Formats: sequence, structure tokens, C-alpha cells
Amino acid sequence: MFTIRMAVQGDLEALARLYEQLDHVHAGAEPSLIPTPDELPRRPEDIAETIRDPMAPMFVAVQYPDEGDGEAQVVGFAKVRIRQLGRYWKIERMPEVDELAVAEVVRGQGVGRMLMSAAEEWARGAGFPEIWVAAWAFNTPASTLYARQGFEPLNTRFRKRLSDGG
Repeated sequence: MFTIRMAVQGDLEALARLYEQLDHVHAGAEPSLIPTPDELPRRPEDIAETIRDPMAPMFVAVQYPDEGDGEAQVVGFAKVRIRQLGRYWKIERMPEVDELAVAEVVRGQGVGRMLMSAAEEWARGAGFPEIWVAAWAFNTPASTLYARQGFEPLNTRFRKRLSDGG
């Protein structure tokens, strides 16, 4: 059974493990842009600051064990940030799911869907007319999740490599 709640400081160790998993995936797909956790580990104080930021809510998915089979574990998170769009937009600020991670052992069990729903509910309750999320081009599972949740493509970012990155 999974429950979604706001992250607390006691989740720091579990969040660090999830960030490490997320960073390995991104660094593996984009090694010229994204460092591995060995090259640049996430600092616990940065994760702790994220948890405390009231304008960047972080939701966690907690898995509860079957009757007495151990402790509850944080198995996923979604971090929302408020993106400043500027004065030449009809809406100056927009919530965006900035980071989403689900532990490999529970993927495919609805955890990502539950986390995205929590982010949407928060944004709706805060009075925003919509919520955004982005996915790396290589991340087909994330894109599929977002499409199934009703998200539609908004724009496409292009790049042109000017060097081999070395």
C-alpha cells in the first residue's frame, strides 16, 4: 500500500538514495551534460533546503509493509517549483513538476501517477489554472506517464552540439 504526503526532514536519507538513482539515469543518457553522483553527489543540505521550501512542495510516496514485515519506506518523490514566466505572459507564474523519481522496485505500480496527482491537486488548490512538467527526450517512460495523466506537449527544446563535449 502506498500513501502520498509532504516530505519531511526525516525523509532525507531515502530522498538522497532516490536522487542518486535519478542522477545515474540522467547521467547515463546525457553524460556530456549531467554528472554522475560519483562526480557530483547531491549534498544533504541541498535536499534539506528543498524540503523546507514552501514555494517548492515536495511530495513523497511511502510504501507500508504488509502486516509487520518491516518499516514504511519512501519509494518516490515529486518536487514542484514555481516557474517565473515574466510580465509578457498572461500568467506570470506557473507550477511545474521539476523532478520525479520512483524506486525501481515499485515502478509500474502507480506510484508515479499518485505523485503527479498530488502535485496537480496542490496546484489546483493554490489557484493555478494549469501545471507543467518536462521530460528529457530519452525518457520515454516519463513521457508515457505524463501523457496518460492528460498532459499535452507544450513546446520542444532543440539543441545543436558545437563540440564533442571533451
